[in-house]
Amino acid sequence: MSLRDTDWVRKQECAALETAGIASVNDATFASVETISAAGFSLAKSRRIVENACSSLTSTYRGSILTSQKETRRKISTGSKLLDSAMSGGIPTGRVTDIYGASGVGKTQLCLQLCINVQKLRSARDEPLAALYVDTSGTFRPERLVEMAENAGMKGEEVLQLVYGYSARSVTQQSALPSLIQENSKRHPLGLVVIDTLTENFIYQPSRELTLLQRQLLLAKHLNDLSHLAMDSNLAIVVTNSVRTLVEEGGAEVQVGGSSTNYGPHLQIWLQKKHKERTATVMHPPFKQVYFAVEIQGIMDSN
Repeated sequence: MSLRDTDWVRKQECAALETAGIASVNDATFASVETISAAGFSLAKSRRIVENACSSLTSTYRGSILTSQKETRRKISTGSKLLDSAMSGGIPTGRVTDIYGASGVGKTQLCLQLCINVQKLRSARDEPLAALYVDTSGTFRPERLVEMAENAGMKGEEVLQLVYGYSARSVTQQSALPSLIQENSKRHPLGLVVIDTLTENFIYQPSRELTLLQRQLLLAKHLNDLSHLAMDSNLAIVVTNSVRTLVEEGGAEVQVGGSSTNYGPHLQIWLQKKHKERTATVMHPPFKQVYFAVEIQGIMDSN
Protein backbone atom coordinates (compact mmCIF):
# COMPACT_ATOMS: atom_id res chain seq x y z
CA MET A 1 0.00 0.00 0.00
CA SER A 2 1.33 3.44 -0.94
CA LEU A 3 1.68 6.02 1.82
CA ARG A 4 -0.41 8.31 -0.39
CA ASP A 5 -3.35 5.94 0.14
CA THR A 6 -3.26 6.32 3.93
CA ASP A 7 -5.03 8.93 6.05
CA TRP A 8 -2.17 9.48 8.51
CA VAL A 9 0.45 11.01 6.14
CA ARG A 10 -0.24 14.28 4.29
CA LYS A 11 0.62 14.61 0.58
CA GLN A 12 3.49 17.04 1.18
CA GLU A 13 4.87 14.66 3.80
CA CYS A 14 4.66 11.78 1.32
CA ALA A 15 6.84 13.71 -1.11
CA ALA A 16 9.53 14.20 1.53
CA LEU A 17 9.41 10.52 2.50
CA GLU A 18 9.57 9.37 -1.12
CA THR A 19 12.74 11.43 -1.56
CA ALA A 20 14.23 9.37 1.28
CA GLY A 21 13.14 6.14 -0.45
CA ILE A 22 10.08 5.53 1.72
CA ALA A 23 7.05 5.25 -0.55
CA SER A 24 4.94 2.45 0.90
CA VAL A 25 3.57 1.35 4.26
CA ASN A 26 5.98 -1.57 4.12
CA ASP A 27 8.92 0.81 3.59
CA ALA A 28 7.85 2.87 6.61
CA THR A 29 7.50 -0.24 8.74
CA PHE A 30 11.15 -1.18 8.26
CA ALA A 31 12.60 2.33 8.22
CA SER A 32 14.33 3.57 11.37
CA VAL A 33 13.06 6.61 13.24
CA GLU A 34 16.40 8.25 12.48
CA THR A 35 15.95 7.74 8.72
CA ILE A 36 12.51 9.33 8.76
CA SER A 37 13.73 12.15 10.99
CA ALA A 38 16.54 12.87 8.50
CA ALA A 39 13.85 13.48 5.87
CA GLY A 40 12.75 16.56 7.83
CA PHE A 41 10.41 15.18 10.49
CA SER A 42 10.53 15.61 14.25
CA LEU A 43 11.39 12.55 16.32
CA ALA A 44 7.83 12.48 17.70
CA LYS A 45 6.33 12.58 14.19
CA SER A 46 8.82 9.97 12.96
CA ARG A 47 7.80 7.60 15.75
CA ARG A 48 4.10 8.11 14.93
CA ILE A 49 4.72 7.28 11.25
CA VAL A 50 6.51 4.05 12.20
CA GLU A 51 3.79 3.10 14.71
CA ASN A 52 0.99 3.79 12.22
CA ALA A 53 2.78 1.78 9.54
CA CYS A 54 3.24 -1.08 11.99
CA SER A 55 -0.45 -1.04 12.93
CA SER A 56 -1.54 -0.89 9.28
CA LEU A 57 0.69 -3.80 8.33
CA THR A 58 -0.47 -6.14 11.10
CA SER A 59 -4.12 -5.22 10.58
CA THR A 60 -4.11 -5.98 6.86
CA TYR A 61 -5.98 -8.87 5.26
CA ARG A 62 -8.93 -9.41 7.54
CA GLY A 63 -12.53 -8.27 7.04
CA SER A 64 -14.19 -9.80 4.01
CA ILE A 65 -11.58 -12.56 3.63
CA LEU A 66 -12.19 -13.80 7.15
CA THR A 67 -15.94 -13.63 6.57
CA SER A 68 -15.74 -15.66 3.37
CA GLN A 69 -13.63 -18.31 5.13
CA LYS A 70 -15.92 -18.57 8.15
CA GLU A 71 -17.76 -21.59 6.78
CA THR A 72 -14.53 -23.62 6.44
CA ARG A 73 -13.10 -22.63 9.83
CA ARG A 74 -12.84 -25.44 12.38
CA LYS A 75 -12.42 -25.37 16.16
CA ILE A 76 -9.89 -27.11 18.40
CA SER A 77 -11.10 -27.82 21.93
CA THR A 78 -9.07 -26.37 24.79
CA GLY A 79 -10.21 -29.17 27.12
CA SER A 80 -12.37 -26.73 29.08
CA LYS A 81 -16.00 -26.66 27.99
CA LEU A 82 -16.46 -23.21 29.53
CA LEU A 83 -13.48 -21.75 27.66
CA ASP A 84 -14.59 -23.42 24.43
CA SER A 85 -18.04 -21.89 24.87
CA ALA A 86 -16.52 -18.42 25.43
CA MET A 87 -14.87 -18.75 21.99
CA SER A 88 -17.93 -20.25 20.28
CA GLY A 89 -16.46 -23.74 20.17
CA GLY A 90 -12.71 -23.49 20.75
CA ILE A 91 -9.52 -22.21 19.12
CA PRO A 92 -10.37 -21.42 15.46
CA THR A 93 -8.42 -22.45 12.40
CA GLY A 94 -7.70 -19.68 9.90
CA ARG A 95 -6.71 -17.27 12.66
CA VAL A 96 -3.82 -16.26 14.90
CA THR A 97 -4.70 -16.66 18.59
CA ASP A 98 -2.55 -14.94 21.21
CA ILE A 99 -2.48 -16.54 24.68
CA TYR A 100 -0.73 -14.27 27.15
CA GLY A 101 -0.16 -13.94 30.87
CA ALA A 102 2.43 -14.10 33.64
CA SER A 103 4.73 -17.06 34.20
CA GLY A 104 2.99 -20.13 35.63
CA VAL A 105 -0.58 -19.29 34.58
CA GLY A 106 -0.89 -22.27 32.21
CA LYS A 107 0.06 -20.96 28.75
CA THR A 108 2.32 -23.88 27.82
CA GLN A 109 -0.07 -26.42 29.38
CA LEU A 110 -2.89 -25.08 27.20
CA CYS A 111 -0.67 -25.29 24.11
CA LEU A 112 0.21 -28.92 24.86
CA GLN A 113 -3.50 -29.67 25.28
CA LEU A 114 -4.22 -28.15 21.87
CA CYS A 115 -1.49 -30.34 20.31
CA ILE A 116 -3.38 -33.37 21.60
CA ASN A 117 -6.88 -32.20 20.73
CA VAL A 118 -6.08 -31.07 17.17
CA GLN A 119 -5.47 -34.75 16.37
CA LYS A 120 -9.19 -35.36 16.88
CA LEU A 121 -9.82 -33.34 13.70
CA ARG A 122 -9.44 -35.16 10.38
CA SER A 123 -7.88 -34.17 7.08
CA ALA A 124 -9.51 -34.53 3.66
CA ARG A 125 -7.84 -37.96 3.49
CA ASP A 126 -9.35 -38.88 6.88
CA GLU A 127 -6.00 -38.61 8.68
CA PRO A 128 -5.62 -36.98 12.11
CA LEU A 129 -4.23 -33.47 11.85
CA ALA A 130 -0.72 -32.86 13.19
CA ALA A 131 0.79 -29.99 15.20
CA LEU A 132 4.05 -28.07 14.86
CA TYR A 133 5.43 -26.85 18.20
CA VAL A 134 7.92 -24.00 17.83
CA ASP A 135 9.95 -23.68 21.03
CA THR A 136 11.85 -20.39 21.45
CA SER A 137 12.62 -20.55 25.17
CA GLY A 138 12.98 -24.23 26.15
CA THR A 139 9.41 -24.73 27.39
CA PHE A 140 8.41 -27.77 25.29
CA ARG A 141 8.04 -30.90 27.46
CA PRO A 142 7.22 -34.02 25.38
CA GLU A 143 7.02 -36.14 28.53
CA ARG A 144 4.24 -33.90 29.85
CA LEU A 145 2.39 -34.17 26.57
CA VAL A 146 2.58 -37.98 26.77
CA GLU A 147 1.36 -37.87 30.39
CA MET A 148 -1.64 -35.72 29.48
CA ALA A 149 -2.56 -37.93 26.52
CA GLU A 150 -2.32 -41.19 28.48
CA ASN A 151 -4.33 -39.82 31.40
CA ALA A 152 -7.00 -38.91 28.86
CA GLY A 153 -7.13 -42.51 27.60
CA MET A 154 -4.99 -41.98 24.48
CA LYS A 155 -1.74 -43.65 23.42
CA GLY A 156 0.96 -41.15 24.34
CA GLU A 157 3.63 -42.25 21.87
CA GLU A 158 1.14 -42.22 19.00
CA VAL A 159 0.07 -38.70 19.93
CA LEU A 160 3.72 -37.61 20.14
CA GLN A 161 4.38 -38.93 16.63
CA LEU A 162 2.06 -36.23 15.26
CA VAL A 163 3.70 -33.33 17.12
CA TYR A 164 6.66 -31.93 15.23
CA GLY A 165 9.13 -29.93 17.29
CA TYR A 166 11.22 -26.99 16.07
CA SER A 167 13.70 -24.99 18.13
CA ALA A 168 13.91 -21.33 17.06
CA ARG A 169 16.68 -19.43 18.86
CA SER A 170 17.05 -16.34 16.68
CA VAL A 171 15.01 -13.74 14.81
CA THR A 172 16.20 -15.26 11.53
CA GLN A 173 15.10 -18.79 12.44
CA GLN A 174 11.71 -17.64 13.68
CA SER A 175 11.07 -15.37 10.70
CA ALA A 176 11.68 -18.33 8.36
CA LEU A 177 8.77 -20.26 9.90
CA PRO A 178 6.18 -19.74 7.13
CA SER A 179 8.29 -21.63 4.56
CA LEU A 180 9.14 -24.32 7.13
CA ILE A 181 5.46 -24.76 7.94
CA GLN A 182 4.57 -25.18 4.27
CA GLU A 183 7.23 -27.90 3.97
CA ASN A 184 5.90 -29.74 7.04
CA SER A 185 2.35 -29.62 5.75
CA LYS A 186 3.48 -31.66 2.75
CA ARG A 187 4.78 -34.42 5.04
CA HIS A 188 1.56 -34.62 7.00
CA PRO A 189 -1.48 -32.33 7.06
CA LEU A 190 -1.07 -29.71 9.78
CA GLY A 191 -3.96 -28.29 11.76
CA LEU A 192 -2.07 -26.34 14.43
CA VAL A 193 1.11 -24.30 14.82
CA VAL A 194 2.22 -23.23 18.30
CA ILE A 195 4.90 -20.59 18.90
CA ASP A 196 5.91 -20.58 22.55
CA THR A 197 7.03 -17.81 23.24
CA LEU A 198 6.36 -15.30 20.41
CA THR A 199 8.52 -12.37 21.59
CA GLU A 200 11.50 -14.24 23.08
CA ASN A 201 13.80 -13.81 20.09
CA PHE A 202 12.55 -10.40 18.97
CA ILE A 203 12.61 -8.61 22.32
CA TYR A 204 14.80 -10.48 24.78
CA GLN A 205 17.57 -12.06 22.71
CA PRO A 206 20.52 -9.66 22.27
CA SER A 207 21.51 -8.76 18.73
CA ARG A 208 24.52 -6.83 17.48
CA GLU A 209 22.99 -6.31 14.05
CA LEU A 210 19.49 -5.12 15.00
CA THR A 211 18.30 -2.33 17.24
CA LEU A 212 15.33 -2.89 19.55
CA LEU A 213 13.10 -0.80 17.25
CA GLN A 214 14.14 -2.83 14.21
CA ARG A 215 13.36 -6.06 16.05
CA GLN A 216 9.94 -4.74 17.03
CA LEU A 217 9.22 -3.93 13.39
CA LEU A 218 10.36 -7.39 12.34
CA LEU A 219 8.00 -8.78 14.97
CA ALA A 220 5.15 -6.84 13.36
CA LYS A 221 6.01 -8.30 9.94
CA HIS A 222 6.31 -11.78 11.45
CA LEU A 223 2.79 -11.53 12.87
CA ASN A 224 1.51 -10.29 9.54
CA ASP A 225 3.12 -13.26 7.76
CA LEU A 226 1.57 -15.63 10.30
CA SER A 227 -1.82 -14.00 9.79
CA HIS A 228 -1.64 -14.57 6.03
CA LEU A 229 -0.45 -18.14 6.53
CA ALA A 230 -3.28 -18.93 8.95
CA MET A 231 -5.94 -17.66 6.57
CA ASP A 232 -4.42 -19.02 3.35
CA SER A 233 -3.88 -22.52 4.80
CA ASN A 234 -6.83 -22.57 7.23
CA LEU A 235 -4.36 -23.28 10.06
CA ALA A 236 -4.84 -22.54 13.73
CA ILE A 237 -1.76 -20.54 14.74
CA VAL A 238 -1.39 -20.08 18.49
CA VAL A 239 1.29 -17.82 19.98
CA THR A 240 2.05 -17.29 23.64
CA ASN A 241 3.41 -14.12 25.17
CA SER A 242 4.55 -12.87 28.55
CA VAL A 243 3.48 -9.67 30.30
CA ARG A 244 5.09 -6.84 32.19
CA THR A 245 3.62 -4.93 35.11
CA LEU A 246 3.09 -1.17 34.91
CA VAL A 247 3.79 -0.02 38.46
CA GLU A 248 2.88 3.58 37.60
CA GLU A 249 -0.57 2.41 36.48
CA GLY A 250 -1.52 0.49 39.58
CA GLY A 251 0.13 -2.79 38.63
CA ALA A 252 -1.71 -3.29 35.34
CA GLU A 253 -0.41 -6.11 33.12
CA VAL A 254 0.44 -5.39 29.48
CA GLN A 255 1.87 -7.67 26.84
CA VAL A 256 5.55 -7.62 25.95
CA GLY A 257 6.11 -6.36 22.42
CA GLY A 258 4.01 -3.19 22.39
CA SER A 259 1.52 -2.41 19.65
CA SER A 260 2.65 -5.31 17.43
CA THR A 261 1.24 -7.90 19.82
CA ASN A 262 -1.94 -5.89 20.32
CA TYR A 263 -2.80 -5.42 16.64
CA GLY A 264 -1.36 -8.55 15.04
CA PRO A 265 -3.40 -11.49 16.44
CA HIS A 266 -7.05 -12.01 15.51
CA LEU A 267 -8.00 -13.37 18.94
CA GLN A 268 -6.47 -12.77 22.38
CA ILE A 269 -6.86 -14.78 25.58
CA TRP A 270 -5.52 -13.40 28.86
CA LEU A 271 -4.66 -16.04 31.45
CA GLN A 272 -4.35 -15.12 35.13
CA LYS A 273 -3.76 -16.99 38.37
CA LYS A 274 -4.66 -15.77 41.85
CA HIS A 275 -3.91 -18.19 44.65
CA LYS A 276 -5.17 -21.51 43.21
CA GLU A 277 -7.78 -20.05 40.86
CA ARG A 278 -7.04 -19.67 37.17
CA THR A 279 -9.07 -17.48 34.83
CA ALA A 280 -9.12 -17.08 31.05
CA THR A 281 -10.52 -13.87 29.59
CA VAL A 282 -11.37 -13.65 25.90
CA MET A 283 -10.25 -10.08 25.13
CA HIS A 284 -12.90 -9.23 22.57
CA PRO A 285 -16.47 -8.06 23.14
CA PRO A 286 -18.27 -9.20 25.25
CA PHE A 287 -15.00 -10.01 27.12
CA LYS A 288 -16.03 -13.32 28.62
CA GLN A 289 -14.08 -14.61 31.63
CA VAL A 290 -14.16 -18.25 32.76
CA TYR A 291 -12.41 -20.37 35.38
CA PHE A 292 -10.30 -23.34 34.34
CA ALA A 293 -7.94 -25.87 35.93
CA VAL A 294 -4.68 -27.61 35.04
CA GLU A 295 -4.75 -31.21 36.25
CA ILE A 296 -2.69 -34.31 35.52
CA GLN A 297 -5.12 -35.07 32.67
CA GLY A 298 -4.58 -31.58 31.23
CA ILE A 299 -6.84 -28.55 30.84
CA MET A 300 -10.39 -28.83 32.18
CA ASP A 301 -13.18 -26.87 33.84
CA SER A 302 -12.55 -25.74 37.40
CA ASN A 303 -14.61 -27.53 40.07
